Amino acid sequence: MNRASAGRDGGAGRLERRARRLLRAYPPGYRARRGEEILGTLLEATPPGRGWPRGRDVASVLAGGVRARRKTNLRLAEAVSLRQAAILAIALYLCGLLNHELGLLRFPGWSPDPVGVGWRALLPCVPLAVTVAAAWSGRPRLVAVSAAVATAALGYLAFASLSLPGGHGAGAVESALSALIVPVLSLAALTLLTRSVRRPPRSWLWLAGLTVGVTVLRVVAARLQLGPAEHALASLGSWTATAGSAYSPLAAILVGVSLCWLVTDSRPLIAVAGSLYLTQLGTLMAGPSGPGVNWTQFIELNAPLTVALILVRLIQRRAHPSPPTTS
Repeated sequence: MNRASAGRDGGAGRLERRARRLLRAYPPGYRARRGEEILGTLLEATPPGRGWPRGRDVASVLAGGVRARRKTNLRLAEAVSLRQAAILAIALYLCGLLNHELGLLRFPGWSPDPVGVGWRALLPCVPLAVTVAAAWSGRPRLVAVSAAVATAALGYLAFASLSLPGGHGAGAVESALSALIVPVLSLAALTLLTRSVRRPPRSWLWLAGLTVGVTVLRVVAARLQLGPAEHALASLGSWTATAGSAYSPLAAILVGVSLCWLVTDSRPLIAVAGSLYLTQLGTLMAGPSGPGVNWTQFIELNAPLTVALILVRLIQRRAHPSPPTTS
């Protein structure tokens, strides 16, 4: 084989590889049924010597993939869609809890531990991570066991803080119990949900991984005494200036990605909004209760819930379209 023919074969192989990457815009089931047909049409329409399909063909494939993914998501039963969104919402909230516990760790060179928890903060981290991973693996028994262990670990940390200086004041026991309500109910709900619905798409898992990854990198940077990196990661996942707010630059990134996802699937945005609601609710219940109504906290609590309910209603309307009117 001479160099010219080898170059032509290499160019054809490169074109086919790139065309196959374009086909990933379609859902897996659709690719299995019609992928080779679309690939053949795409290759035939591409003039010889090009390394990429023509721009209009690329746009057509991407637009077709978006439409196919949207139709696939709409074909899911309403109950399945909402349960999967609830699983993702609780998973994101539990990842936030994991981040909180990791943030309590203190290494040499860090500032003193403000709550005296120290290495005990690691106790709920492993069962929380196992609970989220088991939910995506479709293993309800493991979810139930790890959720029970996580509940016990969170309860131990909450009541262990009562033995610290200043932790045994009036209402300390009530505050510890209030801080456990949202985590315990979330773990119980996740246990029930994973028993009755198939596991969520793997493409959602990176949303949970992103939330944990930022904190893990922050812990590693702190352990290695990489001050600038540690402070940058802390700022990415830290709360805003509003006391008790669950919102952060990282939360804004998740919302932005979910808004882009809204073109084909509204469930990720429902889940992100639901996780913000759970996080804010847990933060308010764990914090001291003040007199009167804090309207900032009221809006921050109810805004994500309102968004989630609107999108849930949209799913319900799509699942039960209005009958055509007859004249």
